[in-house]
Amino acid sequence: DDLQRQARLSVGASNILSMTLDTRPASLGFWQNQINDLRTQKWNRDDRLTEIVLQQTDIISFLGLAVPISADTHPWLMVLMDAVQDVAFRVATEMKDILRMPRPDVLAHDLAPPIRTPVHSAFPSGHAAEAFAAAAVLGALYPKSFVLLRQMANRIALNRGYAGVHYPIDHHAGAVLGDLLGAHIVSRMFAADPRTNPAHGEYTFATATPPTGSALGVSVEDFALQPPILAALAARPTGAP
Repeated sequence: DDLQRQARLSVGASNILSMTLDTRPASLGFWQNQINDLRTQKWNRDDRLTEIVLQQTDIISFLGLAVPISADTHPWLMVLMDAVQDVAFRVATEMKDILRMPRPDVLAHDLAPPIRTPVHSAFPSGHAAEAFAAAAVLGALYPKSFVLLRQMANRIALNRGYAGVHYPIDHHAGAVLGDLLGAHIVSRMFAADPRTNPAHGEYTFATATPPTGSALGVSVEDFALQPPILAALAARPTGAP
């Protein structure tokens, strides 16, 4: 059914994520609620507008508010973070091409985004995937800043909703994707046995469907503070939550 599309992410021979986008008629009430949430956020947009504009092209500087890094002090770490973001962007873009969810302003012109709406589709959020993948890697290196990094990643993700270019569900889907990619990268960084990597269990994420079983819920704020994927990452240094 072209109105219920699915994308899968694999590492080697292992499926680690199944993501389903449901746009069948029975789900239209869910999507209307998503748009209504964005209409409410629109009236608080001015408070975040400076961040929204800057975060179009710069995510790391905002995560850098939680950890003392810069191109001058940590040049090779910044190279690593560029690579992490590139991985997240490429994978998110591949999933967007499969899932093909129209941007919110296509369905609700009154959202009137103050920034240019990206030409690729909405679900999952690439900004969320990049921010949470970067936060996962930096959190492994700076465990005392783990929670603050995730809070910053959460704000970066949510700002895209305030801008009117992403549905709320996009943020959480992107955060899940970012955590899985971050977990895989961290396990490689610390030369962990890949069998201990939680990314080798399969997670499911579906829109318009209440979470059941191994499915991940839809509150990105709760997910940011209680990461079920990273909690089991054996490669994370002692001291990280």
